[in-house]
Amino acid sequence: IAFSRGKKSSSEISIVRSAPKYDFSNSKPKIPEDCRKQIKLGYLGTMGTQEGIDLLLNAVAILLKRNPKLFITLELIGDGPERMNLMTLAKQLKLLNVVNFYGRIIDEEMKKVIANCDIAINPDKPSTLNDISSMNKIVEYMALGVPIIQFNSKEGAFTAAEASTYVTETNSEALADEIESLMANRQKRVLMQQIALVRFKQLCWETQEPT
Repeated sequence: IAFSRGKKSSSEISIVRSAPKYDFSNSKPKIPEDCRKQIKLGYLGTMGTQEGIDLLLNAVAILLKRNPKLFITLELIGDGPERMNLMTLAKQLKLLNVVNFYGRIIDEEMKKVIANCDIAINPDKPSTLNDISSMNKIVEYMALGVPIIQFNSKEGAFTAAEASTYVTETNSEALADEIESLMANRQKRVLMQQIALVRFKQLCWETQEPT
């Protein structure tokens, strides 16, 4: 956009990525566990239509339909114009005993909740805006050492790299499939956690501040 619409030359452009400081990182991240019978999922961020949290709620309902004995907790942190609609959807899907709506909470509490999750979800629906937007939640998930699942987007993939897996079809069934696959693969989650913590060192604010 700066090149085309802004008519700027490369010498006039600097890229500064949004990221927390390094001390935001979790010094003792949760050791990935066997999650085939019990799983805790987390989401952090705005609750609007483009964030796709409705797809995430439906994915959780699909997982429970496939395996009624599976114990799932879904932690939703944040607020926005869709929050009340999402709470209504959770009730319709009979997920009120599964989903926790925290609203906006202070960083220290948020970090404890997300760091205790087995998998963090970024269900942002692919769009022109989401494709070129770097989401803070992705960097924060990595800082806390939590493996990520997201729908495929250019910036989301650049930010997380192999700390995330990517769902190519934008629907709840495909998201549920990916959650199920990663639940069953502890070794992959261990590797994703390691990649996340290394990648965060490359993205944290201290590396952006000189620019």
